[in-house]
Amino acid sequence: MGHIRQHGPKSLTLIWFWHNHRATLQYDWLAAWHCLYDPDALPLHVAWPMLEEILKNRSSHCFATLAEWTWIPDAADRILYAFSHKPTGPARNPEWQQTANGMRHTMNPRPHDMKARRELNKRLGID
Repeated sequence: MGHIRQHGPKSLTLIWFWHNHRATLQYDWLAAWHCLYDPDALPLHVAWPMLEEILKNRSSHCFATLAEWTWIPDAADRILYAFSHKPTGPARNPEWQQTANGMRHTMNPRPHDMKARRELNKRLGID
């Protein structure tokens, strides 16, 4: 018996774009590949990796459509957002320059309160 292969979710995304958001698809396709998308000339298994490359671009209209964005932030918007969300307290290094071990514990932890620990163990039945 032969196996009938159904369309997968990836190719269904491309079909959905073609039927519901054709102008968006054509706009990004033209910007990325310098030609219009023709589903009769380009099979789905070839077109999907091309659409996937378009979707990797966070400023593409196709990505904005899938993310349900109302507008697409450009570079100036991203810079203004970064400046407006700077910490107002003392200057901090970026996360990759923080001086702490991998578990984010302080380098000199406080010693345990042994009396409180004994009481807790007694209440929990751990002797």
